[in-house]
Amino acid sequence: MPLVKRGDGSSGFYKRLKKRKMGVFIAVAGMGQEFKTILTTIRGFFKWTNTELVETILYSYGDNDLGSVVNDGKVMTRAFKVGARIAGQEKKSKLSK
Repeated sequence: MPLVKRGDGSSGFYKRLKKRKMGVFIAVAGMGQEFKTILTTIRGFFKWTNTELVETILYSYGDNDLGSVVNDGKVMTRAFKVGARIAGQEKKSKLSK
C-alpha cells in the first residue's frame, strides 16, 4: 500500500485493491518456532491487499518428515472447512448481486 499525501497535508496509505477479499493464513513450522513475527507481517500484508483475515491456522510439527501436516486429520479438516466456508460466502456474495 503506497504512502500518499492527502489534500489536507496528512499522509496515509492508498489501497490498491478496492474490492475487499477474504483470506486465510496458514503457516507450518517446526516445534519451538515462533509465529509472532510472521503474524505481524501477514496482518500488514492482508491490510495492504484489502483482505479480511478470516482465520489463521498455525501448525507446529515435531519431525522433519515431508508432508507431516497431511497426516494430521484435525488440522487438514479445519483447513478444508474454512476453505469451503469462504468459497460458500464468495458464491453467496456473487449471487446476491
